[in-house]
Amino acid sequence: MANDAAQRWFASAVVDAAILAACVLAAAGLSLALGQDANWDLQNYHFYNPWAWMAGARAYAQDMVAAQLQTYHNPLPDVPFYAMVSAGWEPTTIAMAMAVPAAVAAFVLWKLATRLFRSGSRTERFTFRKEVKPKMVELTLAGRSGSTPIALGEW
Repeated sequence: MANDAAQRWFASAVVDAAILAACVLAAAGLSLALGQDANWDLQNYHFYNPWAWMAGARAYAQDMVAAQLQTYHNPLPDVPFYAMVSAGWEPTTIAMAMAVPAAVAAFVLWKLATRLFRSGSRTERFTFRKEVKPKMVELTLAGRSGSTPIALGEW
């Protein structure tokens, strides 16, 4: 009996790993298909804030509120992006790396939704299709709501 439980757990883990890999591949592929981003936030404070933080007081003494109000956002979530750009990574590689958190979030949302609606009624399954699936699409950076995170600091 313990052997059957172990086999079921292993089979479930393999399926979860495959779905997580599919989420990562889909997010990375979509990020590549959408191309390099050049929005205002990215150009102004997602790069500037970690640079200023790493430069220390010198940067803040010379630049008075350079990124407007966003100058005072916590720079730590944007340090990975800054480090990748500063290290000279290709923009496509950065885009794929930045898609990984969205892919993990989509997987976690899928996992929670399947647990919550596993034995649900027809109405609950309809609610899943109507409300949860669109959020999963938004998490893959293909959403149209304009609220899709671009950098780690926007989660």
